[in-house]
Amino acid sequence: MKNHWCKTILLGILAVTMILGNSEKTLACDNLECEQSSEIATLASVMEKASSHLSISKGKAEMKLNYIAETKMDSIVVSVRLQKYSSGTWKRLKIWDDVKFSGRIITVTKNYKVTSGGKYRAKFVVTTKNGNSQKTETFFSNVVNY
Repeated sequence: MKNHWCKTILLGILAVTMILGNSEKTLACDNLECEQSSEIATLASVMEKASSHLSISKGKAEMKLNYIAETKMDSIVVSVRLQKYSSGTWKRLKIWDDVKFSGRIITVTKNYKVTSGGKYRAKFVVTTKNGNSQKTETFFSNVVNY
């Protein structure tokens, strides 16, 4: 019942935020208890600009981010992290730093072998640079039980 109210409140806040034109903020959650409500709000708030996904099959995790910048950028740097939930927190299993692009639309795909018996997610940190302006955003994938 508590999760239902959290989801309802978050979706209401999200709707107001999107109506006011402030759809650039990403909600993040570092504990499993609020993970489900955070995922709904995160996905809805960034739907126009990014989509992130994690799938696991036969021990292979595939992390994918599709990202659309507001305008053409001089530089887009992506850090990809595969995380596993353990002892109440998300712990990093693998990190790929400095995946570099330029332009406006990018797709990043990374693969990594995982073992069964856990909850996994991908975290993408995107830093865009245009002239002297720089912005960093964080996106989380869905959580996969494997």
